[in-house]
Amino acid sequence: MNGILSRHIKPYSLLSHHLYAKVYTGPICRLIKYRQPQNVSFRRMQSTKRVKLSPSPDVENLKVTDSAEPESVQEIPESTKESAKKESEVADAGTESVWKPLVWVDCEMTGLNVYEDNIIEICCLITDGNLNLIDDEGYESTIYVPKEKLDAMDEWCLEHHGSSGLIDKVLANKEKTIEVVQEELLQYLTKFMDPKKGILAGNTVHMDRFFMNREMPKVVEFLHYRIIDVSSVMEIGFRHNPNLMKKFPKKKGAHTARSDILESLNQLKWYRDNYFVQPIADESSQEEAPVEAPNDSEIKATIELSTVV
Repeated sequence: MNGILSRHIKPYSLLSHHLYAKVYTGPICRLIKYRQPQNVSFRRMQSTKRVKLSPSPDVENLKVTDSAEPESVQEIPESTKESAKKESEVADAGTESVWKPLVWVDCEMTGLNVYEDNIIEICCLITDGNLNLIDDEGYESTIYVPKEKLDAMDEWCLEHHGSSGLIDKVLANKEKTIEVVQEELLQYLTKFMDPKKGILAGNTVHMDRFFMNREMPKVVEFLHYRIIDVSSVMEIGFRHNPNLMKKFPKKKGAHTARSDILESLNQLKWYRDNYFVQPIADESSQEEAPVEAPNDSEIKATIELSTVV
């Protein structure tokens, strides 16, 4: 052993001193510097339930040269406590409240080239497995790209994104970079579900996933690998039951991220109510009718019958 303590404490006594600090200070010994009292009797150690050691002959003469006074423990500010409490409540409530979550996403892009074009708007709404909206507000944001990139869009994008006001909103919010929006969306999702639980849903949503794989990989990694593509149901319906599909709700085609999601959600609700076979009741959950106990006359008749036989 090196240092000042080696001249006063033998190895066994040093172990006793360490255990004394652990027993009598508990978790506090991790927060403040513990000062060993002078001439501590090891008999106090024997009275505890947590430690049972034979007394060391040198404990009575134990001396500690370090006389540092205990440091005061600073209290956590109330604002910090409240903030942590709110975050914990939101996280706990969210992960428990959403049953089989569906993450509805729609992106507006500068084009359909998944290698060169970019997402300029994204909206996300969350429903449970019964297609009930969990949060009406959802998450929605534009994503900044330079004006030169917007000017290079094809005629269709220039017309629709210009008439909807999307181009102006993109240029007016330069702080909304793809990195910022990805982190915001990821934080929003974690309020309502655990990783690998939410299934991506929407119309032709595989295209949105292609772009997100390149520009928002953290969000894609957070979600389940499966998707629910409403347009797949539509294509099956046109081939399997075309007469019924003449009545399905058509999309208005506003080509804003939020409106596209709501239209896709309403379409899936229509398919569920009009096209899909309705759920079958769980036979195992049906309780059997209670068996009534026989009355006295029935018991008497049974006895008489058995006697005759």
